[in-house]
This record gives sequence, C-alpha cells and structure tokens, in this order.
Amino acid sequence: VDFGLGMQIDTSLHMCASTITLLLTIVVTTWPFFIAPVLLAIVSLLLLTVAADRSARMIKRFANNAVSPVLTTVNEMRNGAALIRSMQLRDFFAARQRHHVVELVGLMYHQKAVMTWLNHVSAHVSFVLGLGMSLYLMLGQVSKNTATLTLT
Repeated sequence: VDFGLGMQIDTSLHMCASTITLLLTIVVTTWPFFIAPVLLAIVSLLLLTVAADRSARMIKRFANNAVSPVLTTVNEMRNGAALIRSMQLRDFFAARQRHHVVELVGLMYHQKAVMTWLNHVSAHVSFVLGLGMSLYLMLGQVSKNTATLTLT
C-alpha cells in the first residue's frame, strides 16, 4: 500500500483549491484589469505542468529501464564471484557496472532537473502576476479595503 499517494493527492487538491480561491479573489476585486493576466497565468501554468509532467514521466521510464542492467550486473558478480576472481575479470565487471550506474544517475538527475525547472517557472509566473497586481493596486484608483483584501 502506498501511503505517500494519499498525502500527495491531498496536498495537490489543497494547493489547487487555494490557488483557485486566490485567483477568484484577485479577479473579483480587480475585475476589468486582471481577468486577462489571470487567465493567461492559469493557461501557462497548466501547459507548463503538463509538459514537465510528461517529460518527467518519460525520463522516469528511461531511468526504470536503466536499473535493470545495474541489478543484472550485481547478480552476475554475486553468483559468479569465484569465476570472476579466477579469471581476473574484476576490471571488466567494474567498468561495466560503472557505465550502467553513470547512465542511471544521469537519468535520475535529468528527472530532478525537469521538476526543479517547473518549480522555478511556476514561481516566476506567480511572481509576475503578483507584481503586476501589486503595482496596479498601488498605482490605481482602488480603495484601501479592496487592496488589502486582494493582497491577502
């Protein structure tokens, strides 16, 4: 049973609900000006999330396929340890294992890099949206109560 899946779903639903609530508050309080940027931010975040998710899944699939040669080599070395020692093939197996591990670690690194990239891009989109809203509220003709509600 996967205990982490329930927590991930709960966290994702909570983040989605919070984001929708905040965006609706922004749109309702600053209706004419921020409807287009909010819609653009939503669409761009959805597209970026889909692209990063598909890329990460593809890289994860490659990484899962790269695990097999690593485990196979370990099994061969364990089962044939006496033969490997007697035929002095230690360097051959070490080089082969090193090659497989480097490939596996590289794929895992790329998967993490894709997810980190998504986090950075999402943060930048959120920052630009928040900066634009803050500037509009500071420079526009908006009541203090509405500005306070929007910024919270």
